[in-house]
Amino acid sequence: MDQIMKNLALLVTLLGGWAASLWAQNTVGTTVFDPTNVFDGYTLIYPHNQPNAYLLNFCGEVVHQWTGEADSRPGNTAYLMPTGDLLMTRRPASIAGNPIWAGGGGATIERRTWDNEVIWSYTQNDDSARFHHDIAPMPNGNVLAICWEAIDSTAALAAGADPETLTGMGLWSEKIVELAPDGMGSAQVVWEWRLWDHLVQDVDPAAANFGVVAENPHKVDLNYPTPGNVPADFVHMNSIDYNPLNDHILVSAPEYDEVWVIDHSPFSNGDLKWRWGNPEAYGVADSTQHHLHYQHDANWVDEPYQMGSPFLGKISIFNNRVPGEEGERSALTVVAPPYDEYENAYLIQDGVFAPAVPDWNWQAADPLSFSSGGLSSFQPLAGPRFLVCEGRAGRISEITLAGDTVWQYVTPLQGGVPVAQGTELLPAANMTFRATRYPAVLPIFDGLDGLDAAVIELDPEPLPACLPCALEVSVESDGTGFQLDIAGGTAPFEITWMDELGNTCTAPSLPFFEDLIVLCDGFFELVTLSGYYVNVTVVDALGCAATAEGYWTGVAESDERAWVWPNPASNQLQLQGFPDGCRARLFDVSGRIVAERTLFGRTSWNLPSLPSGMYILAAGDVRKRIQITQP
Repeated sequence: MDQIMKNLALLVTLLGGWAASLWAQNTVGTTVFDPTNVFDGYTLIYPHNQPNAYLLNFCGEVVHQWTGEADSRPGNTAYLMPTGDLLMTRRPASIAGNPIWAGGGGATIERRTWDNEVIWSYTQNDDSARFHHDIAPMPNGNVLAICWEAIDSTAALAAGADPETLTGMGLWSEKIVELAPDGMGSAQVVWEWRLWDHLVQDVDPAAANFGVVAENPHKVDLNYPTPGNVPADFVHMNSIDYNPLNDHILVSAPEYDEVWVIDHSPFSNGDLKWRWGNPEAYGVADSTQHHLHYQHDANWVDEPYQMGSPFLGKISIFNNRVPGEEGERSALTVVAPPYDEYENAYLIQDGVFAPAVPDWNWQAADPLSFSSGGLSSFQPLAGPRFLVCEGRAGRISEITLAGDTVWQYVTPLQGGVPVAQGTELLPAANMTFRATRYPAVLPIFDGLDGLDAAVIELDPEPLPACLPCALEVSVESDGTGFQLDIAGGTAPFEITWMDELGNTCTAPSLPFFEDLIVLCDGFFELVTLSGYYVNVTVVDALGCAATAEGYWTGVAESDERAWVWPNPASNQLQLQGFPDGCRARLFDVSGRIVAERTLFGRTSWNLPSLPSGMYILAAGDVRKRIQITQP
């Protein structure tokens, strides 16, 4: 029965998301895991409705945790720095009486050490402005932050806002601030960009920013969006990323169904350098190029661990609300904007920012099975593969470009409280804004593999791949070659032999051929008269690995003047014709020395009590098979 269950678990991991439905054991935590086919690393999550950031291994065990104050909540992102520090956002749990509040609201940005000590902290949350959604670390240690900026109704009307869409709240415009740590536990604003300075509108001819929207594609139409859940929040930026190669900032503006690029350099006038996703937002009536729909997590694919991704140098986007005949679904979109680095300009064709179509677009085979109306993230990885978080479902999946789900994790929280394994979560109970995989080779992760860690969920039921490794391997020989004895583990097995010179091959066994060892059906041969050492590594289908060693002295009747008798023997051998001082050793078939002595003239050798079987005598250049037979 145990073997049947192991085989079923293997089938689940190989068939990915479809097969996961066959495995009814896990509903939260790790639900799919193919250890032979994942991008090795640790996953950072910062779920809603609770204060802590968690670093997870593939089995869903918390290998590290940054514990937040009980009365704080994500605001909404966290980033792991190469030093092991955590750059994080947070807000008070209570939002009662907050003058500016909408989904994604933040308040405080801070940097904490690996040991959770606060290095610096900066808060913006009052009636004039409030941090929200996302931040972007910069190479110089500074941080870019998205910030709502309150514009009262009088100022909004003076700027040409449509009075039909205004409420008593006025408008919340956007600004981006750059924070520099001041060395005294806080930070200061050293750069600022205000959207309010880069608007165009065609409602009020008397306003200074009046113009034809289609003739001003580098400016933002103040009156394009229709009022959302919070009418004042007319842009709702939800992600920001920084590209140090050209000093550009990338933001997501979901109410416009667009991503925007802003030049951070001191030579820029601050207008948009590039925008993409919805030309209707700047007055071009071309619905065929309306590609984005309330998108999240727009990022340049430029991290070192993404070097093996086909999307390197492009922009990845989680496209949340793609319309379809059966309703909204989500998609993953990659776009490659044509950029002239000498002119510091992006291409415009026929009044529309290029390209006309995405570089790549992905939807699940069953599109409605992959959908999140908000939140969510998309991280291309080497492989090629990607990590995706369906934010409203709290479901994180690693998927290959071939469409195979090789790892999946469901945040095991109900309103921020851990639930038992097997719980069917309610919709939006475990919202997780984003998930990020960091490669295991980073020095900050040294020692995490051996950590005794626990999962978040209650009553855990580990997948077979997460159980302690039971694989055991030994090398044996019956005189015709090396054979493996494999105990435990889950077939199929990956076998790799290696000799003293570093030569490797894969084969179930290594046959001997007279005085040679032939490896891998004759791939290479090695003379064994002077002894032959081999190491073998076996990896099972669930990623368990075990190693073993073997030693073979070889067998050759190379000197007819050297005599050994009786053969078979029991407890004594007679040896004659060997050089004086020659060292004789007796090996068992596993290559272990079971007896040895020095020879002088004719020698009577009293053997220890040995089990019946085949042994090898090695003395000088002579190798002889000796059969031991006990009465």
